[in-house]
Amino acid sequence: DYLLYPNQFTKEVMIRDYMLENIAVGSSILCGYPRNEIFFDEERREQVREEMKLQGKRVYAYMPTWRGTVAKIGSNKDDNYLMYFLYELDRWLTEDEVLYINLHPMTTHSKNDVEIKALKHIRKFPQKYETYCFLNIADVLITDYSSVFFDFACTGKKIVLLPYDKEEYLASRGMYLSLDELPFPQVRDVASLLKELRSEKNYNDIDFRNTFNALDGKNISQKLCDYIILGENTQLMIEKIPDNGKENVLLYVGNLAKNGITTSIRNLLNTIDLSKRNYYISFCQGKAKNNTAQLKTFSLDIKFFAVSEFLDLTICDRIIRKLFRKKFLSAEKFMKFMGNRIYQNFMRAYGTPKFHTVIQFNGYESDMILLYSAFPGNKAIFVHNDMVNEIKTKKNQRRDVLKYAYHQFNSVAVVTEDLISSTIELSSKQSNIVCSHNVIDYKKILESAEMPIIFDKVTKHSVSYQNFIEIMDSNLPKYITIGRFSPEKGHERLIDAFKKTLMEGNEAYLIIMGGYSLKKGYLNLHNKVKEMGLEKNVILLLSISNPYPILKACDYFILSSFYEGFGLVIAEADILGKPVVSTDIVGPRGFMKKYGGTLVESSEEGIYQGLQMLYHKKVKPMQIDYDAYNKQCIEEFEQLFVKKEF
Repeated sequence: DYLLYPNQFTKEVMIRDYMLENIAVGSSILCGYPRNEIFFDEERREQVREEMKLQGKRVYAYMPTWRGTVAKIGSNKDDNYLMYFLYELDRWLTEDEVLYINLHPMTTHSKNDVEIKALKHIRKFPQKYETYCFLNIADVLITDYSSVFFDFACTGKKIVLLPYDKEEYLASRGMYLSLDELPFPQVRDVASLLKELRSEKNYNDIDFRNTFNALDGKNISQKLCDYIILGENTQLMIEKIPDNGKENVLLYVGNLAKNGITTSIRNLLNTIDLSKRNYYISFCQGKAKNNTAQLKTFSLDIKFFAVSEFLDLTICDRIIRKLFRKKFLSAEKFMKFMGNRIYQNFMRAYGTPKFHTVIQFNGYESDMILLYSAFPGNKAIFVHNDMVNEIKTKKNQRRDVLKYAYHQFNSVAVVTEDLISSTIELSSKQSNIVCSHNVIDYKKILESAEMPIIFDKVTKHSVSYQNFIEIMDSNLPKYITIGRFSPEKGHERLIDAFKKTLMEGNEAYLIIMGGYSLKKGYLNLHNKVKEMGLEKNVILLLSISNPYPILKACDYFILSSFYEGFGLVIAEADILGKPVVSTDIVGPRGFMKKYGGTLVESSEEGIYQGLQMLYHKKVKPMQIDYDAYNKQCIEEFEQLFVKKEF
């Protein structure tokens, strides 16, 4: 219901970085933090000092930030440096000085506990006091990158920053404010620290405190409780979280892998008019953890939800789910038992009823298909591939899940007319099937193609970078195909067909480039190339963030797939002026026929004929008006927001 912020700056940062605008239903309260009230209690301060027998002593509090990560708790390097620093500092502190240290709770410091006990003037915060209650007795706070100084500043007491590992820390972390913007003195060695601890406050922090502490004070807790619990007007500043009143659209995009689905959603959202609606993309954080760099390729106007794959289920629910996963229960029966629970988990994941339309954009992942099918409002699901062949070839989908889902969603959006028949075969329903072609961001492709060829750190390549550049600069013909290393892409038969052209004396190169590898797809193909003795002529590339300069440097594009959804790469090759040949299969067929493309039989012999036609320059680039094409695609996509009744 309420989000409490201690100042305007924090409110703006939180609303922006947690992407709360237009989606959060609560209100903001601008109010001092209740935990800071203790800093205004002089009586309690003196009481604690007396209990700790600290009268007449100068008390320092050291509260360093945590330098680890949740995945790797603790750091021996940090611990060792910290103890060295404390031992050195302890040597110089006098009998009238005492330093209390409070390590971050996530720090592994059992060894440090023992070592700190051996120090004469340095002690740990006593556990019998609440942290800020004890911090209130300090004359000076020592910290580094911790937000504790925002709170302690309300006391007006001295703050000293000790960023001894500043360069190393900032190399992997971001900050909302530069340390150099802060009024507090910075030190990096024991001598400088002692000098600051023993001198009076020698800086002006009035502007800082006016910005961050103006609302702190006594009786904040009472005002807050009187307002929230009793409904009394306590003169707190209450604001609704900003909402532009536009429709909110949620799109589940899968794992953000470097594949056609990620390219498709990026092209769509980079091309569509974002001023009409608010768009949110969603992904399972566990599945997408290695691909989150892809988020930087989207407009900053696109917000996102990283959700957990975990479903909150009772023991009975888990039994039903296991029966479903073992295929003892169909999707329809599973949802009959579990529909309400699945909807509860949708609300748990997204926490708001403020979506006008939800779209299961990637069209895969049974759990996420069923989760989105439980949404009570307008919903759509995309079909990016021939799912009948996907089930036969990869067994990565359940026929009963797709049939159930295609009946439940208001719209089933196929990316090409070629996919309608296979979708009807699964669904037995045609009334809610619509066509929503893939948008092609041709301007971005042309721009990216002008950049130099670069291998990323994660790129796997069958030849060295230097050798590859020499090949790209050579005058020999260069064929290229782009697609994940997966059986349906037909790479093996492409290599077999390419070898025939070499045996006829046609010197050429074949580049096979993919965004990712299914299981051991890349390794198996690499082994095949070596067994055939084609290492010099067949080049394999896996995972390149910008494939377009390579595509531009090649002469011909060939698609050898057994089946496709659309085959976005054929359009990308055409945009860069490459003659394109594709196997005559569902997906590319409609596009190629419409725009005068060249199709060959879906066989090794057909692919061989296509290679020959390209080599002898019998294939010309297609001529497509991509502005007009994209305009139609956007119109088709926006029709999904018009709810189709069952």
